[in-house]
Amino acid sequence: MKRQSVTSVPRSESLSLVLWQRLGEVSDPRKARGRRFPLSVLLVIALCATAAGFGSWRAMAQWAAAAEPQEKLRLGLVPVGAFDLVRAPGADTLRRVLSAVRPGELEVLLRCGSRPWKRWRRTARPCGDHGGERRAR
Repeated sequence: MKRQSVTSVPRSESLSLVLWQRLGEVSDPRKARGRRFPLSVLLVIALCATAAGFGSWRAMAQWAAAAEPQEKLRLGLVPVGAFDLVRAPGADTLRRVLSAVRPGELEVLLRCGSRPWKRWRRTARPCGDHGGERRAR
């Protein structure tokens, strides 16, 4: 499988806006104190890294860390410190936080869509739903 960089992810402004709004609705399982990265940013990093072919927590963190500063800003990461460095979350942060997110809540938000999602959802089917027919392999 060919791995993609952040810059090769296609831009679809209407879809990305809806995606950010949907991911912002996911309830954050963490306490307010000590949050360095918003949950929606961690979810976007996980989704983009997985789409680019990076499946493990460590690979996702390395993918985000290897991105250019401008691309990190596009992913929702913010500059911090005196030198305005844009830090990416580590593998432990991704694992700990995303493992605590309720999968059912995330699945419902991504499946049930408003108008901009309808075009995308034509080809997407729920897991295990083959539309009544099975494809021959």
